[in-house]
Amino acid sequence: MELLYILLGSLLLIVGIIGCFVPVIPGPIIGYLALLVLEFSGEGAIGSTWLKLEP
Repeated sequence: MELLYILLGSLLLIVGIIGCFVPVIPGPIIGYLALLVLEFSGEGAIGSTWLKLEP
């Protein structure tokens, strides 16, 4: 199951990067969702400082 989360997070991260250049896809939002998926996968050690939304 962890492998599925890692693959899903990686796919979302790639789509998020593409979305930064393609105006139809909301890239930053998808990239943030990818970080959340990777953080909760169990293998990711992103940390809470990367997941905080600060202006």
